[in-house]
Amino acid sequence: MAKKAKSFEQYLVEYIATATVEQTQTALNFFTAIASQKIAANAPAAAAKPAKATKAAKPAASAPTPISSVTLTAAAYQRRTGPSYPVRGQVMLGGQTFQVTLERSWADGDQPVQIIIADAAVNGRLRWRRYPTDDPWQVQGLERSADVLQASLPHQPPAAKLEYQVQLARNEERVVFPGRPIVTRFKGAVSPAILVPHIFAMFLGMLFSTRAGLDAIVKGPSRRVLSAIALALLMAGGFVLGPLVQKAAFGAYWTGVPWGYDLTDNKTLIVIAAWLLAAWNVHRRPTARWTVLVAAAATLVVFAIPHSVWGSEMRWK
Repeated sequence: MAKKAKSFEQYLVEYIATATVEQTQTALNFFTAIASQKIAANAPAAAAKPAKATKAAKPAASAPTPISSVTLTAAAYQRRTGPSYPVRGQVMLGGQTFQVTLERSWADGDQPVQIIIADAAVNGRLRWRRYPTDDPWQVQGLERSADVLQASLPHQPPAAKLEYQVQLARNEERVVFPGRPIVTRFKGAVSPAILVPHIFAMFLGMLFSTRAGLDAIVKGPSRRVLSAIALALLMAGGFVLGPLVQKAAFGAYWTGVPWGYDLTDNKTLIVIAAWLLAAWNVHRRPTARWTVLVAAAATLVVFAIPHSVWGSEMRWK
């Protein structure tokens, strides 16, 4: 069975989940620099003496800022703890340790299950069934292709879930991974033209939200503008692009309150409600602080909740 090439969406999500701190920090520091600029209309100009020309200093390596560090931490935690993040672990057979990675989200055709095990004495089976059901387990053998043991889970409609695990054996040794079956959710293909702007709008919304909160803490002059930018980004990402992503992936524009309990949709609703109140309050009273602080704190807390928890799920008949 040939290994399928990854889609652009899969590469993008994989990058967001696994990008190094340095790579992500570079992007965050760029946007933080924009967010940190003083708004000329609110900041009095200060006359300064012309500085004496000196030899240009060697640029220093960029250091993490509090704004980007807080945003990065929340985003990384959310992505890596969500139910769609791959399950990774190790199994030991014949005195050797093998790495295993199993996907928990799939969009294109049958979902491949592949484990790199060079030892030809190792074989295995794949167990799966629909979730959540009491269906009998379906069992199929893992086929060997060079150093890879592989099989596939049959493609399912958007929002349908399967639970599965692999059983590996070498002579008399037996291991099961993971010990408790994991759940994978199928979805429709989402165009990068929708997905990429959605991800960046939400990510930058978190960044400007954090910046507005810190501005409120130090009683800075820019929280009125920063609050408006955070609200605009979160509304664009959550109320415009988010439903388009949801429709393409799972067949419904909105599955949160009042039509359902999708936690991702409900988190978006809470955050935008908090920022609507904060932006309105700071527009009326530019010195207002507490609603901005509450909205910024709510954004960090809400987006630290693992992504896709209580997400769309097919009801099997």
